[in-house]
Formats: sequence, structure tokens, C-alpha cells
Amino acid sequence: MENEKINPVNEENEEQRQKEARAAEESIAGLKASSMVFGTPGSDGTAVLGEGDRELTRAHFNIVLGLVMLWGFGVTTLICATFGPSLVTTLSVKTILIGYAVLALGGVFITKKSGRPLISFLGYNMVVLPMGFVLCMILNAYSASVIARACAITGLTTIAMTILAVQLPKVFLKIGPALLIALVICAALEGLGLLFGWWKMSFDIPIALIFSGYIGYDFARAQQYPATLDSAIDAACDLYMDVINLLIRLLPLLASKDDD
Repeated sequence: MENEKINPVNEENEEQRQKEARAAEESIAGLKASSMVFGTPGSDGTAVLGEGDRELTRAHFNIVLGLVMLWGFGVTTLICATFGPSLVTTLSVKTILIGYAVLALGGVFITKKSGRPLISFLGYNMVVLPMGFVLCMILNAYSASVIARACAITGLTTIAMTILAVQLPKVFLKIGPALLIALVICAALEGLGLLFGWWKMSFDIPIALIFSGYIGYDFARAQQYPATLDSAIDAACDLYMDVINLLIRLLPLLASKDDD
């Protein structure tokens, strides 16, 4: 009899966590779509050197890009490990999402519009820090084994898509507009689902595929940028968002597979 009283409460709590995770996933996907509006300085291949910027070899450009991405993942991991589920009990979900939206959108704008590496890196961290807190909220709904598998698959997919982008850059550069249209449609439908209470309506599979494509597209596009320190930071910001979005879409897919 005691279990019968506890189970409905547990189910209600689990459903609430899933709703919160879905809202957070939607907000992160929306950030990527919004970032495409801002563009990137020098994306036409013309080097525009701001204060403190400098030209790099293409090899050094890619090394800086990778290091900046690793910085972002390291900070995100540290935030999740430090705060974890306790963050959700300390702050309201609305507070976390509003703070994320303001800081992350501001960070993307600064990163994209600034031609100074130091300012762009500041903007990048304005994306990474709130992203870590939102990810805490999302991970709260999943087991450690699901999270570990999602991270492994995300890492392998990132490597595979990067290699494909190196081999087939023209193919990936052509699919950019199609990826954006598909992302906007899926994000809009998910947003309507949340608005009208159909939060279980999921587009995780197509959105995971979209962001897998975006990893290849953004890496191929980065190779078209002028090889400067600032452009490497800009490209890292795009790829960081792609990888995080892929990760959070794999989580519910792997969790539902475990339930089956």
C-alpha cells in the first residue's frame, strides 16, 4: 500500500523533470537558429583584423578552434559536476532559462560581431557558462549510463562528421540553407507543442540528424573563413553549440531505448 502511494508522486516528479528538460532542449536549439542571423565577420573570406587579432596558418587556425572548443566543454563539464541536480532545487526553471536566453544571445552577438579575439572569447564564455547551467537541468532527467553513452556517441559523431567535412567540403557547404530551414521548422513545431501542452511531441531524431549535419557544415564553413585568431573563436562557438545540441537530443533517444 505504501508503494502505491509513492509511485504516483514519483511519476509526477519524473514527468515534471521531462517537461523541464524538453523546454531547455527547445531553448538551446533556438539559440543555434538565432545565431545564424548574426553572421560572422570575414565569412566572405576577407581578413578583417581587429585590435589584438592576427593571421594564422590554416593548421594553427584549426588548433586554436579545437582548443577553444575544448575550453568550452571543460567549463561545461565542471559546471555540471559542481552543481548537478542541486541547481534545479536552488533556482527555478524559469530563472535558469531566462538567464540563459539573455546571456547566451548576448554572447553569440558579441562573438559574431566583434573583430577582437579577447572580446569574442568573452562572448563565447557568455554562451558556455549559461549553457552549462541549462545542461545541469537537462541531465537531471537522465541516468549516468545514458549520459555516458550519449557523450560517447556525440564524440564519435563529431569526429566522423569533421572527417567527412574535410573530404567533402563542397557537399556540406551546399546543405547549409536546407539545415537551417529544417531546424526552424522542427523548433517551431516543438515550440507549439510546449505552448499547447503537447510536450511529449518530439523531433529528437530529425534534430539529432540536423545537428550532425551542422557539425560538418560549420567545420567546412570555418575553412572558408580567413585564418585569424578571432575567426577561430567564432567558428568554435558555432561548433560548440552544434555538439551540445546533438548531445541533448541523443539523451531522450537512448533513454527511451532503455525503457523499451
